[in-house]
Amino acid sequence: MGNTRETIIKLLYNIGTQKEVQQYLKLFSSLDSHKFAVVKVGGSILENNQEALVSSLTFLYEVGLYPIVIHGAGPQLNRALEAAGVESRWVDGMRYTDQKTLEVARKVFQEENLKLTDALEAIGTRTRPMLARAFEAEFLDEKRYGLVGTTKGVRL
Repeated sequence: MGNTRETIIKLLYNIGTQKEVQQYLKLFSSLDSHKFAVVKVGGSILENNQEALVSSLTFLYEVGLYPIVIHGAGPQLNRALEAAGVESRWVDGMRYTDQKTLEVARKVFQEENLKLTDALEAIGTRTRPMLARAFEAEFLDEKRYGLVGTTKGVRL
């Protein structure tokens, strides 16, 4: 782990301030339980930079962090909705989501999750997809946005 720690320190100094690096090292060195990193990934990254993403996630895993990936699939969803003949409607910058949009979205997100999972497994990185029931949510404003929700909790 000595070599890995040095690599991480060099990497951190290239992407963060000294204060950020010190905070990370303090946290990374002091936790006794499993360490994890939450990584938010847009659909465009899944589509255009999957190899780099898989490599980065594998690196995090190999240095003892357990990446939890929360991903989007915007471009993929746009194409799937168009192919299904479902017209997107936007309200306040958010996609109005009716039942048909939700059906298409679920399928697209599951497909994208499976692609990422398969790519990670193909290079020996263990994965565990969580396709449903991870979040507790309630409607944001059902009349205004349809089935769009806001997260109220996470089921650990």
